[in-house]
Amino acid sequence: MAEGTWCGGSGWSTAIGRPCGGSCGAGRGGKPVFLVSQEDLELLEILDDRYWAEEGRKALEEFNRSGRKAVPWDKIKERLGL
Repeated sequence: MAEGTWCGGSGWSTAIGRPCGGSCGAGRGGKPVFLVSQEDLELLEILDDRYWAEEGRKALEEFNRSGRKAVPWDKIKERLGL
C-alpha cells in the first residue's frame, strides 16, 4: 500500500469523524495501518483464540497418535538449567 489514507474513498478526517462500516487504513512506511472498532477487535481476538485452540487440539491428537512419550516439565527445566 502506498503512503496515504483510504476509507471507502474518503479522506482520513472523514474516517475519524465517521466510521466507515469496516476497517480504515493509512499507509505508514509502506505497511498498512488499520483502525477497527472495539467490537471488531474483540471479534478478531475471539476468532484468533478459536484458531489457536483448534491448532493445539490437532497437534495434541497428532502427538497422541505418534506413540511418542511426553517429557516431564521437571526434566525439561533440568536440561535447561532452570
